[in-house]
Amino acid sequence: MSVTVPVEIVNGVVTFDDSALAAISEAVGTSAQPVEQWPEWMSVETAARYLGCSVERIRNLKDDGALDYSQEAKGCRVFFARADLDAYMRSLQVGR
Repeated sequence: MSVTVPVEIVNGVVTFDDSALAAISEAVGTSAQPVEQWPEWMSVETAARYLGCSVERIRNLKDDGALDYSQEAKGCRVFFARADLDAYMRSLQVGR
């Protein structure tokens, strides 16, 4: 099996557009979820799936002040903005 898709390489990073991701997903039989389909505000569980880590890791990052979050009042549910999660991941990049 082979799939040919256009890619963009910027600073050594390969970027696929949505149509390329769809072609790859179809070829391997999975469903990729583009960033646009993730909600703007995420619960702890959704944020963990988005970052590919455990719920406990998200809670620890929040408690350590590494992740910004929103909460109506103490004891209420916690929400994370997708932009803040992306900014956190960018801050971890090595070799820039």
